[in-house]
Amino acid sequence: MSDEASEDLVLGDGRLAAEVMGEPGGEHLWRCMACGTCSAGCPVREVLAEFDPRAIVRLVLLGDEGVLNAEVLWLCAGCATCDERCPQGVHLPALITAIRNVAVRRGLSPPAIAAQVDLLRAHGRLLEVEEHNKRRAKMGLPELRNPASDYAAILEAAGLPPRNREGTP
Repeated sequence: MSDEASEDLVLGDGRLAAEVMGEPGGEHLWRCMACGTCSAGCPVREVLAEFDPRAIVRLVLLGDEGVLNAEVLWLCAGCATCDERCPQGVHLPALITAIRNVAVRRGLSPPAIAAQVDLLRAHGRLLEVEEHNKRRAKMGLPELRNPASDYAAILEAAGLPPRNREGTP
């Protein structure tokens, strides 16, 4: 299928689909023909019927921005079962990541994800290392440096500005 033909598959105004396709991993969004192979083989869907990878892709193609705020978007385990089975080569785990990236940039991530971004910005890690540095000092090892400024620059370049006290960008 050519890129020109892909334009016919995108319903709605196409802005959401274009934004997702502009993300690394989102470039094969247009390949999805809604066959359902991804959903049929998904181990998460076996346990949680509300998780439907095919529906997530369709919502993006339809321009339904509600998908960016949906909890189910964050349930994908990234196991790649769908990737191995997809007859169109959609690369769904990468596509789900691309959709998540759009959601995070718009400030629509779950609180746990936002908290992790805050920790990276502040400390350069998800876990504090003070205790580790005390043990390292006792062993004569150098302190682990705080790469927070590096992460802050990366997060800013990725379009993730610092959040205010209310937790919004």
